Amino acid sequence: MKNFDINNIGDFLEIREYTLNSRIPFTNDDHINLFRGQSKDSYVLKPVIARYVKSVIELKSLEKKLLNDYNIEFRNKKNHKKITHKEIWKNLIHMQHYGLPTRLLDWTIDPYVALFFAVQNNNSDVGQFWVYKASTLNCEVDRFYNINPFSSNLNLVINSSFSIDKFNLAEERRFYQNGKFTFQDFKKSLTPLEQQKEIKNKITKFTINPKSKEAIKKELEKRYITNKDLYIEFPKKIENTINTIRKKYNLV
Repeated sequence: MKNFDINNIGDFLEIREYTLNSRIPFTNDDHINLFRGQSKDSYVLKPVIARYVKSVIELKSLEKKLLNDYNIEFRNKKNHKKITHKEIWKNLIHMQHYGLPTRLLDWTIDPYVALFFAVQNNNSDVGQFWVYKASTLNCEVDRFYNINPFSSNLNLVINSSFSIDKFNLAEERRFYQNGKFTFQDFKKSLTPLEQQKEIKNKITKFTINPKSKEAIKKELEKRYITNKDLYIEFPKKIENTINTIRKKYNLV
């Protein structure tokens, strides 16, 4: 019989306590604790957009098309070349939470939120609870707005402040989920984080017993961590536009 790291909320609390107090192995680097939950053990730490392509060329092409369509539909801007780096970053963040795939990979600084995503679906599958002790040297607080998102050798933690603008629905969802992102250049984005030499020793995966998922969800409900608490319902117009763009590029 397979052993799991998390069989109940008590196991999770022990892991939470341990990870919050431990440091990056073999270094004295300051770090930020990032957490991510995935509901199937076959999943890897890879941005959604990278699942639809096989090469850097394909990835660049798909991202360019999605950004262009998003600009036209939501920003009413047809000339992509005139958009600033800051605007591109904001577009990417909004796209991510509206359901368009990007090179951003969702994380949270709240371990309970990550646990929820690990047990939310796929009740018959082993869940994953990931901890990434990301060096603060790679952590950009708002300064990333000045970085060219199309540059090479990017390995960032997007630790942005929550700025609510007129496209506030995506920002609100990120706020409720205590969301942060990891972001890498096109080449790195094609390789799962846990397989990257310079990162894998900073990432730990804990498995969740599928038989425990329902019980854990009930425990999380007591902490007001549910679908209702973490998600914002988007207007039908936005959902329809996003679905149209996804279907256009067979992003199902």
